[in-house]
Amino acid sequence: MQPPRQRRPKGPRPLSRIGRAAVVELGATLAALLLARIVILAGPGPERSEFTRWFTRATDLLVWPAAQVPGGGVHLLHALTLADLVTVAVLILLTALAVGTMAGWEAEGSPEPNPNGHLARVERRKRMLD
Repeated sequence: MQPPRQRRPKGPRPLSRIGRAAVVELGATLAALLLARIVILAGPGPERSEFTRWFTRATDLLVWPAAQVPGGGVHLLHALTLADLVTVAVLILLTALAVGTMAGWEAEGSPEPNPNGHLARVERRKRMLD
């Protein structure tokens, strides 16, 4: 029986770092916009300024898909809806998943073997057989 073939190490991928930074920045920006929307909508409605009305209308596009789900338009506090909270939670989850996926791609192409990965198990098994 032959030992498993070693993979040729790949060099670091600078684009994955840039991509991961872009995903993190985009996710943080959208989350900040949605959190500001939640703060604005949780406040009382009559004394809203023109800016807050404009900001709410501008961020409606982010919340619109969740508002189309039955129950998404339920008002929780003043003008705050369930769709606003669901959108923030989904956005944070998707950002974390994207960053984790990109980090996995980067670790897969790294020159040094992962101590918790497949190569480490094979090495341990080979030592046990010797």
